[in-house]
Amino acid sequence: MLRKLFPYLKPYRWHVLLVVFCALGATAMMLAGPWLIRDLVRIIAVESQGGGWKGAVEPVSWLTLGLVASFLLRSAFLFLMGYVAHIVAWSYVR
Repeated sequence: MLRKLFPYLKPYRWHVLLVVFCALGATAMMLAGPWLIRDLVRIIAVESQGGGWKGAVEPVSWLTLGLVASFLLRSAFLFLMGYVAHIVAWSYVR
């Protein structure tokens, strides 16, 4: 059934590839969040047992920035995916 749609989508193949790329990017960013939180919790747990927080400030800061960046990238990928998919769908219907 999808093969019947491919000839109609040919003019929008780059748009469709961009939507697929954005979907993969959003999925990767959704998986990066828990991974970063796992490392953040591990560092905090190890440092809290040792009593010294000076060694944990830099890694915690980088992981926190990475976490914020992953959420921002995920939002950008989801927005771009929805926007381009809407353009393709609207052009396809016309």
